Amino acid sequence: EAVQIERLMRSRGWSEADARARLAVQRSNDAFAAAADEVLDNHGSEVELEASTLAAVARLEARKAKG
Repeated sequence: EAVQIERLMRSRGWSEADARARLAVQRSNDAFAAAADEVLDNHGSEVELEASTLAAVARLEARKAKG
């Protein structure tokens, strides 16, 4: 949550209160993850994120190919 608030403040120019208010009315991260086909962890390095992204794309493509 702290990272989300910081990113919203930095990218959108929102106050901390505005960022917290916006997050409070959204579904939780757990709810988004439960509904997703793939979830990427963005807490590591860019290299790790790129590797996990490519692996997720490969899994999605494999599922699509199976029909």
